[in-house]
Amino acid sequence: MRRWGFLKIAVILSVLHLVAAAGSFVLAFSIGIKRWDSGSPRILESTANAIAEVLLQPGIRLLSVGMPGELEWAIIVGNSILWGISGAVFVLAIRKARHG
Repeated sequence: MRRWGFLKIAVILSVLHLVAAAGSFVLAFSIGIKRWDSGSPRILESTANAIAEVLLQPGIRLLSVGMPGELEWAIIVGNSILWGISGAVFVLAIRKARHG
């Protein structure tokens, strides 16, 4: 079995996090635009919005300030990198605990 290094795990988890965060945000936004005049949000929109808010933590505080689009995307990507690194540390700690 090939050993997975820290960097490889961190990159994979960062990309997965970025796709999930951006996808849930885009889904919530697109559903919200469609129902703009119809009233309260439906369950799918509320769920996608909640998932996006959780996945964008802790960077969501910076996104509410109102910055240029490039800087906002840099914060979102940086947030995903932070989560990827944290996840890689967690995965490697579990692997180390299992193998002694």
